[in-house]
Amino acid sequence: MLIKKYIWLYAVAGLCVGLFVLGGCRVSRKTPDPSQNVTVVPGTFKNSVGMTMVKLSTEYYVSKYETCQFEFELVMGYNPSKYSGTNHPVETITGSEAEEFCRRLTQRERENGTLPEGYVYDLPTFAQWMEYVADASLDNAVVPGAGKTFGSHQAVGSSGEINRLGLYDLRGNVSEYTKDVSRYYNSKIIVGAYWNTHRKDYLLKNNQCSFTSATEKDCTTGFRCVLIRVNTP
Repeated sequence: MLIKKYIWLYAVAGLCVGLFVLGGCRVSRKTPDPSQNVTVVPGTFKNSVGMTMVKLSTEYYVSKYETCQFEFELVMGYNPSKYSGTNHPVETITGSEAEEFCRRLTQRERENGTLPEGYVYDLPTFAQWMEYVADASLDNAVVPGAGKTFGSHQAVGSSGEINRLGLYDLRGNVSEYTKDVSRYYNSKIIVGAYWNTHRKDYLLKNNQCSFTSATEKDCTTGFRCVLIRVNTP
């Protein structure tokens, strides 16, 4: 079973520098909220596997929902999830598998002529997540508490947890891989709470960051795609 280790993070020039301590991972309270000036701009579209990609004013797109099992299987040819459900988030994958999905999805969309010029699919950086998590609330999120318990994750977007950018399940359902790797243990950084989060401090937005090795995986971690510009058309 995946053992999540927690770190204390500070934002320095858009990068995360970590000091490992017992407890949670917290962004410095002195750091300005990076989501304040982020807005949705024209250009939102649905790709060939059905993902709704929302375009932000920061010049990248982010998936409206966590990657579901149908989308993953369509691109990768298999479904590794412990709890199956066509529209449920894919889980029990490594960070490397999530990155490979993004690579294959980029190739698929390019061949279909549905890839915006100069863009590729990828995992978000921690800094990007801090932008688009925006005002996401624990209200209606798929996390335990306030008399709620869950036996597994739920269908993506079904919880009613939606932020001002129109993005779902940022505070719950499954935790999500980022592109960033901790320089201390060469481990993938994970963000967000999940359906079986067992400690109240892990439910705090600024406390939600953990890391895992390249080979670890479990049923509480999935991912969300972003579409980023890699060159100017």
